[in-house]
Amino acid sequence: MTHRETSVLLGIIQVAYPKFYSNEFDVDNAVNVWQEMLQDIGLDLAKAAVHIHISTSPFPPTISDIRKHAVNAVHKSISADEAWGQVKRAISKYGSYREEDALNSMNESVAKLVRRFGFKDLCMSENIMADRAHFLKLWDTSSKHEREQALIPSSVKDKLTLMGKNIGLIENKQEI
Repeated sequence: MTHRETSVLLGIIQVAYPKFYSNEFDVDNAVNVWQEMLQDIGLDLAKAAVHIHISTSPFPPTISDIRKHAVNAVHKSISADEAWGQVKRAISKYGSYREEDALNSMNESVAKLVRRFGFKDLCMSENIMADRAHFLKLWDTSSKHEREQALIPSSVKDKLTLMGKNIGLIENKQEI
Protein backbone atom coordinates (compact mmCIF):
# COMPACT_ATOMS: atom_id res chain seq x y z
CA MET A 1 0.00 0.00 0.00
CA THR A 2 1.11 3.49 -0.70
CA HIS A 3 1.29 6.32 1.80
CA ARG A 4 -1.90 7.85 0.39
CA GLU A 5 -3.77 4.53 0.47
CA THR A 6 -2.71 4.03 4.07
CA SER A 7 -4.12 7.48 4.90
CA VAL A 8 -7.43 6.41 3.36
CA LEU A 9 -7.41 3.21 5.42
CA LEU A 10 -6.68 5.03 8.67
CA GLY A 11 -9.40 7.53 7.78
CA ILE A 12 -11.92 4.67 7.58
CA ILE A 13 -10.76 3.40 10.97
CA GLN A 14 -11.01 6.87 12.52
CA VAL A 15 -14.56 7.33 11.24
CA ALA A 16 -15.59 3.89 12.51
CA TYR A 17 -14.02 4.42 15.96
CA PRO A 18 -14.18 8.19 16.62
CA LYS A 19 -14.06 8.02 20.42
CA PHE A 20 -10.69 6.24 20.36
CA TYR A 21 -8.90 9.02 18.49
CA SER A 22 -8.13 12.34 20.14
CA ASN A 23 -6.90 15.60 18.66
CA GLU A 24 -3.42 14.62 19.84
CA PHE A 25 -3.35 11.60 17.53
CA ASP A 26 -0.16 11.82 15.45
CA VAL A 27 -1.58 11.04 12.01
CA ASP A 28 1.72 11.39 10.10
CA ASN A 29 3.56 8.99 12.37
CA ALA A 30 0.65 6.53 12.33
CA VAL A 31 0.47 6.59 8.53
CA ASN A 32 4.22 5.93 8.28
CA VAL A 33 4.12 2.96 10.66
CA TRP A 34 0.96 1.44 9.17
CA GLN A 35 2.25 1.92 5.63
CA GLU A 36 5.51 0.19 6.46
CA MET A 37 3.75 -2.76 8.07
CA LEU A 38 1.00 -3.11 5.45
CA GLN A 39 2.91 -2.27 2.28
CA ASP A 40 2.66 -5.83 0.97
CA ILE A 41 -1.15 -5.82 1.27
CA GLY A 42 -3.16 -4.10 -1.44
CA LEU A 43 -5.69 -1.43 -0.55
CA ASP A 44 -8.70 -3.57 -1.51
CA LEU A 45 -7.60 -6.45 0.72
CA ALA A 46 -6.71 -4.07 3.57
CA LYS A 47 -10.11 -2.36 3.29
CA ALA A 48 -11.83 -5.74 3.35
CA ALA A 49 -9.83 -6.66 6.46
CA VAL A 50 -10.82 -3.36 8.11
CA HIS A 51 -14.46 -3.93 7.22
CA ILE A 52 -14.34 -7.41 8.74
CA HIS A 53 -12.82 -5.97 11.90
CA ILE A 54 -15.33 -3.12 12.11
CA SER A 55 -18.12 -5.69 11.75
CA THR A 56 -16.82 -7.90 14.52
CA SER A 57 -15.11 -5.72 17.12
CA PRO A 58 -16.08 -2.66 19.16
CA PHE A 59 -12.39 -1.74 19.44
CA PRO A 60 -10.20 -0.25 16.73
CA PRO A 61 -7.92 -2.67 14.91
CA THR A 62 -4.21 -3.01 15.40
CA ILE A 63 -1.86 -3.68 12.52
CA SER A 64 -1.78 -7.33 13.52
CA ASP A 65 -5.60 -7.49 13.45
CA ILE A 66 -5.60 -6.22 9.88
CA ARG A 67 -2.86 -8.64 8.84
CA LYS A 68 -4.71 -11.57 10.47
CA HIS A 69 -7.98 -10.73 8.70
CA ALA A 70 -6.12 -10.32 5.39
CA VAL A 71 -4.25 -13.63 5.79
CA ASN A 72 -7.47 -15.43 6.74
CA ALA A 73 -9.20 -14.02 3.66
CA VAL A 74 -6.40 -15.06 1.30
CA HIS A 75 -5.01 -18.27 2.81
CA LYS A 76 -7.83 -20.74 2.97
CA SER A 77 -6.43 -23.51 5.11
CA ILE A 78 -7.72 -27.03 5.17
CA SER A 79 -8.12 -29.20 8.23
CA ALA A 80 -5.72 -32.00 9.10
CA ASP A 81 -8.41 -34.57 8.26
CA GLU A 82 -8.99 -32.98 4.83
CA ALA A 83 -5.24 -33.03 4.20
CA TRP A 84 -5.01 -36.70 5.17
CA GLY A 85 -8.01 -37.39 2.92
CA GLN A 86 -6.05 -35.97 -0.02
CA VAL A 87 -3.16 -38.28 0.81
CA LYS A 88 -5.42 -41.35 1.00
CA ARG A 89 -7.13 -40.48 -2.29
CA ALA A 90 -3.78 -39.99 -4.03
CA ILE A 91 -2.45 -43.29 -2.72
CA SER A 92 -5.52 -45.21 -3.88
CA LYS A 93 -5.75 -43.43 -7.25
CA TYR A 94 -2.08 -43.23 -8.25
CA GLY A 95 -0.24 -45.81 -6.17
CA SER A 96 3.47 -45.67 -5.52
CA TYR A 97 4.48 -45.68 -9.22
CA ARG A 98 2.88 -42.34 -10.16
CA GLU A 99 4.29 -40.21 -7.36
CA GLU A 100 4.41 -36.93 -9.32
CA ASP A 101 0.80 -37.28 -10.45
CA ALA A 102 -0.21 -38.03 -6.88
CA LEU A 103 1.67 -35.01 -5.49
CA ASN A 104 0.22 -32.76 -8.20
CA SER A 105 -3.29 -33.85 -7.20
CA MET A 106 -2.77 -32.51 -3.67
CA ASN A 107 -2.91 -29.06 -2.16
CA GLU A 108 0.58 -27.49 -2.29
CA SER A 109 0.96 -27.59 1.50
CA VAL A 110 -0.17 -31.21 1.67
CA ALA A 111 2.25 -32.23 -1.08
CA LYS A 112 5.09 -30.45 0.71
CA LEU A 113 4.44 -32.40 3.90
CA VAL A 114 4.00 -35.68 2.00
CA ARG A 115 7.42 -35.13 0.39
CA ARG A 116 8.90 -34.89 3.90
CA PHE A 117 7.30 -38.23 4.75
CA GLY A 118 8.15 -39.83 1.45
CA PHE A 119 5.17 -40.67 -0.74
CA LYS A 120 6.39 -44.17 -1.51
CA ASP A 121 6.95 -44.81 2.19
CA LEU A 122 3.34 -43.84 2.89
CA CYS A 123 2.15 -46.10 0.08
CA MET A 124 4.12 -49.07 1.40
CA SER A 125 3.42 -48.44 5.06
CA GLU A 126 2.45 -51.36 7.23
CA ASN A 127 1.18 -49.11 10.02
CA ILE A 128 -1.02 -46.54 8.32
CA MET A 129 -2.70 -45.55 11.59
CA ALA A 130 0.63 -44.51 13.10
CA ASP A 131 1.50 -42.65 9.89
CA ARG A 132 -1.88 -40.91 10.00
CA ALA A 133 -1.39 -39.83 13.62
CA HIS A 134 2.11 -38.57 12.85
CA PHE A 135 0.87 -36.76 9.72
CA LEU A 136 -2.00 -35.06 11.59
CA LYS A 137 0.36 -33.84 14.30
CA LEU A 138 2.87 -32.50 11.77
CA TRP A 139 0.05 -30.94 9.71
CA ASP A 140 -1.13 -28.91 12.70
CA THR A 141 2.41 -27.73 13.46
CA SER A 142 3.18 -26.98 9.82
CA SER A 143 -0.12 -25.11 9.27
CA LYS A 144 0.44 -22.99 12.36
CA HIS A 145 3.97 -22.11 11.24
CA GLU A 146 2.82 -21.33 7.70
CA ARG A 147 0.09 -19.01 9.00
CA GLU A 148 2.52 -17.25 11.37
CA GLN A 149 4.96 -16.70 8.51
CA ALA A 150 2.17 -15.28 6.35
CA LEU A 151 1.45 -12.68 9.07
CA ILE A 152 4.96 -11.25 8.92
CA PRO A 153 5.29 -8.46 6.33
CA SER A 154 7.52 -9.34 3.39
CA SER A 155 9.62 -6.22 4.07
CA VAL A 156 10.39 -7.51 7.56
CA LYS A 157 11.26 -10.97 6.19
CA ASP A 158 13.58 -9.36 3.64
CA LYS A 159 15.33 -7.32 6.35
CA LEU A 160 15.77 -10.40 8.54
CA THR A 161 17.17 -12.37 5.61
CA LEU A 162 19.62 -9.59 4.83
CA MET A 163 20.60 -9.32 8.51
CA GLY A 164 21.17 -13.07 8.61
CA LYS A 165 23.40 -12.89 5.57
CA ASN A 166 25.33 -9.98 7.06
CA ILE A 167 25.81 -11.86 10.31
CA GLY A 168 27.05 -14.84 8.32
CA LEU A 169 29.56 -12.61 6.53
CA ILE A 170 30.73 -11.15 9.82
CA GLU A 171 31.11 -14.60 11.37
CA ASN A 172 33.07 -15.81 8.31
CA LYS A 173 35.43 -12.85 8.59
CA GLN A 174 36.08 -13.67 12.24
CA GLU A 175 36.97 -17.24 11.39
CA ILE A 176 39.56 -16.19 8.81
